[in-house]
Amino acid sequence: MSSDLIPQHGVRVLLELERAGDRDVVYRVELHTAASSHASRATIAIEGGALALDAWATSRGEAPEPWTVESARSFLKILHKNHAAERDWPRRQLRWRDKR
Repeated sequence: MSSDLIPQHGVRVLLELERAGDRDVVYRVELHTAASSHASRATIAIEGGALALDAWATSRGEAPEPWTVESARSFLKILHKNHAAERDWPRRQLRWRDKR
């Protein structure tokens, strides 16, 4: 894993497109904090934007902090809002958010 992904504070969220279908789109989701990393898969329904996250795989055996998951959910909702109509899904997005 690149050290560029590990922030000194806050969370870095990496979204990588795995599949774009007629009904849904699937992204690999990675959460990186100074203390740990977590990975999951998100499925977003193109119609309506319903979002489902798979269980989190983690580097330290503990669940991600809730605020980091909410940050990822927020970025995924924005992604749907900005790209569902044209279905021009970005292959990769990297975002950062400070703890709120």
